[in-house]
Amino acid sequence: MDGLADSATNSMDLEAAWRWCKDIEIDTRVLVGLGAMAGGLVVWRAVKGRTSAERPLLTKNYEHNKVYVYSFPGNPKKCGVVHFSPFTLKVETWLRMNNIKYELIVTQQMSTKKQWPWIELNGKEYSDSNFIIKKLADHFHSDIDGKLTSEQLAVSFAFKEMMEVSFAFTYAFYRYYVAADVFWSMFSHIVPAPMSYLPACINIYMMKKYAFKTFWMAGIARHSKDEYRMIVSDQIHAISNFLGTKKFLMGDNPTSVDAWMFCHLSQVVYVPLDHPHREIISKECPNVQEYTNRVRDTFWPDWNTLFTKAN
Repeated sequence: MDGLADSATNSMDLEAAWRWCKDIEIDTRVLVGLGAMAGGLVVWRAVKGRTSAERPLLTKNYEHNKVYVYSFPGNPKKCGVVHFSPFTLKVETWLRMNNIKYELIVTQQMSTKKQWPWIELNGKEYSDSNFIIKKLADHFHSDIDGKLTSEQLAVSFAFKEMMEVSFAFTYAFYRYYVAADVFWSMFSHIVPAPMSYLPACINIYMMKKYAFKTFWMAGIARHSKDEYRMIVSDQIHAISNFLGTKKFLMGDNPTSVDAWMFCHLSQVVYVPLDHPHREIISKECPNVQEYTNRVRDTFWPDWNTLFTKAN
């Protein structure tokens, strides 16, 4: 059993990793059975009584025009970020950029779409971070992108898509598969029953096997270590080259794309895992590190305070 947590974690030999997934020398039927039972109970717990779009509000006595943001618990001390959900961090950063009053509420309850984060605003629920921000921008008449030209808006959209559709997959693959045992230690305390009662090696095994199949289908797990690093390097250099010496991605003033950039870059700059991203940023693209710190210091002056409060 000890080999479950260690196999293919300290190596990026992806072909060997794939063979590990298929040929592991234990009775996988036992693990699959346990995993199905645990997973089924977790899903049942998450959805029972919560499938209706008209379910009761979590915050019944709400304040008008105050945004209530719901997300799962974090672990700032171990994870290095106030929240290791980039999508929660994106919504919060955007709210701070627009000086909109909000409150973060920790919960293991998902939205009716089965997503985190989700919000309640004036008695209604909204989910999916991108749709949440669109709704909030319309509701509060945000003009944060108002001075961008149509060409700049197109570039902004392209960077948002790169970060969410491609960049996020590169660090998620490393997080949930390559360094799964290390990352598990960062969030295992918030895993709900019955999975929390299973040995760590079984949870890590199930996470890695599911992650590998997911990332194999997405394509990122099909590549060699050098190819994987090339993908990461190309993306980071693209950010660095476009950013140059600008204060924010689109110029001297922050725009919505900076919330997208920060929420994902923080996951590799601050989370203490040996992502190849960190080495490339520190050695080859230091302006990306400086930019990430600048967004944090501008919109999260209470960053360290939140760490202390969370601990």
